[in-house]
Amino acid sequence: MALELRDRAVANGVCFPWLTYDEGYGRIPEFHLELDLRGQRNVGEVPCNFCGWCKRPQPLHKKHHLHSGRKLKVKNLPASRVDDSARCSAAFTGQPWQDFYIKDSPKGPII
Repeated sequence: MALELRDRAVANGVCFPWLTYDEGYGRIPEFHLELDLRGQRNVGEVPCNFCGWCKRPQPLHKKHHLHSGRKLKVKNLPASRVDDSARCSAAFTGQPWQDFYIKDSPKGPII
């Protein structure tokens, strides 16, 4: 439903430089894939047991079709749970957390 609404808005001239979403959509790998295929920049929540890579992996087979229904097999780079990656990966460790201002609310700023 979210993709249909986004596509309809874009068809009507609305520009989305970035799209954000909660864990409900973040748990759906196909949602991430479809946003990527549309060239839509995005940031969202995913469940802690969601698996992925810190760097884009190379497909094992050059003719791997993204919509074939087959599980993606990659060269010597297993996917990791995001909670493990955040805790142990060199891509994340050693970086300080950054606060981001979202908006003001009746109870004060949301950061």
